[in-house]
Amino acid sequence: MTKMEKIRSHIGSLKGDDFVSSIITICDKLQKQHNILTFGFIIYDETTPQYRKLLRDNDYWEALDKISGDKMMIFALSDKVDSRIEGINSFELMTAFSSSRSSKTKSYSHLLSEVFDDEGLLVYPSVLFFQVFEGNIYNYRLVPLRRGTVEESFSSVQKLFESIARVLDQIAPENYQNCREIFELVKDDLLNQKYTMYILKGPKVLADFIGIVKNLLFFA
Repeated sequence: MTKMEKIRSHIGSLKGDDFVSSIITICDKLQKQHNILTFGFIIYDETTPQYRKLLRDNDYWEALDKISGDKMMIFALSDKVDSRIEGINSFELMTAFSSSRSSKTKSYSHLLSEVFDDEGLLVYPSVLFFQVFEGNIYNYRLVPLRRGTVEESFSSVQKLFESIARVLDQIAPENYQNCREIFELVKDDLLNQKYTMYILKGPKVLADFIGIVKNLLFFA
C-alpha cells in the first residue's frame, strides 16, 4: 500500500462528523506534507442515481483513485435541491382563485446558494475544484459532467481526472506554491478540450467553506 493509499484509507475510516471536523487539518496536511495541489467535490443529487451507484462501488472508487494521481484529492458531496415560489405579491392572499400566472416554482442548488450566493450555474452532476494554501482557498472552478449509464458516468469522470492529473504531474516541485499559475494551466487544458467551466467566487477561508459544506459522504 502506497503512502497516499494509506492516507485515503485513514480518511475513509473517519465517520461523517469526525471527517467534517478534521477536514481543515486534513487539507492543510495534504497540501503541505504530500504536495496535493488540487481538491474537489463530485456533486450529485437525487436526480443522478447512476452517480449514487458509482460512488458506492469500491471497484470504481479504487479506479478513480489511481486515475486521479498523487497531486489531487477528490471527495463526493450529495447536494440538496431547494425550491421557492417566485412572483407572488406579498400582499396577495393565497386562495383557490389566485392566478397561477403570478407565480412559479424555482429549483436551485443548496450548495451554490449557501456557499457562492449563486443559484443558476449548477448542473447535476458536476465537479467543484478548489486549491488550498495556508488555510485559504484559491480559485474555484465548476465543471459539469455528462449524464448517462453508470459506465458512461464513470468514463466521464475518468476522462476529466486523467486530464487534470496529467497537467498536475508536469508541475515542478519548486512551483507547487504558485496556486494561480497552476489554476491557469488546468483551466487552459480543459478549455482546449472543450469542457464547460464556470469560475465561481466564494469563501476564501477554508474554515468558512467547510462550515457550510457539512454533508460529505465519500472520498476518492
